[in-house]
Formats: sequence, structure tokens, C-alpha cells
Amino acid sequence: MARDAPRGSEWVWDKPGPLLTHPWLCSPAELNALQNELGPYGLVVLGFPSNQFGKQEPGQNSEILPALKYVRPGGGFVPNFQLFQKGDVNGAKEQKVYTFLKVGAVVAGGLGGKCPNLFWEPLRNHDIKWNFEKFLVGPDGVPVMRWYHRANIAVSPPAAGTSCSRG
Repeated sequence: MARDAPRGSEWVWDKPGPLLTHPWLCSPAELNALQNELGPYGLVVLGFPSNQFGKQEPGQNSEILPALKYVRPGGGFVPNFQLFQKGDVNGAKEQKVYTFLKVGAVVAGGLGGKCPNLFWEPLRNHDIKWNFEKFLVGPDGVPVMRWYHRANIAVSPPAAGTSCSRG
């Protein structure tokens, strides 16, 4: 179980309050809005890009921030949340933080994605299903809840022109 997971230098939780971690929530702009709204209450949004779902994040790590600023969503966008380097969230090379999260916040259900669009092995039922899957981690570092990629967990209604129906 997650409570028995390694602590210390293997897991770095250097921010106070609950953590929301995900490959992406719904859109980078919605992540900024969530951080603005709940940051004063201790929420810290963390972004972990991955190229394992339909090869939708093919660029180098150095290209991610400029792509957000000028292309998607563009318009000079700058994330107000911590954005980590791109990595694997599933399979033999998955980042240890995702192994920890998936064991601690299991969601019932099958694999869910279309196999031609999933680029890792082995495929497991508890894998991240698609971009925008969310995890809520308590201030003690223990996973509390997990949401599928289509779940809208916005506190306020999304701004006009935004949508959480990705996939």
C-alpha cells in the first residue's frame, strides 16, 4: 500500500499543502486557474508531461515551455505551476512517482485507451489511461484520490472556450 512506500530522498514533497499531480488536467490555462483559486489554501499543481498517449508530446523538454507560450495554448501563456521534465507515466520505464501514485490511488476499471495509441509495455489495469489524468495527494504525501482524464474537477466553471472532454 502507499503508506508503506519509500519516503525521504526518493519522494520529494517540498511544498506545503495538498498536491495535485497529473500529466495534464484539462488545459494549461485551467491549471493556472486552479492554482490561482486554490493555491492560497495550500494546493500545489504539478505538471508531468508525457509522450505515451498518441505521441502527443513529441518535442524535447526544452521545447515544452516555448510551445505552451507560442502554440498551445499560445498567446504568451506562462504556467504558474511547477512543470517537470517529460517522462514515462506507465510501463517498464515509468517514473517512480507514478508507481507510488498508482498503488496509492487505484481507480477500478479496465485499461480504457485504444491500444494503437498506447506506447508502453507492459499494459496494466492501474495504468494512467490518457493525458489529463489527475491525482490528489495529501499534505502528508499520501495519495487521496484519482480521477480519469475526462473528469472535470474545476472548483469554478471553466472559462468560455475551454473544455475537459479530451481523449
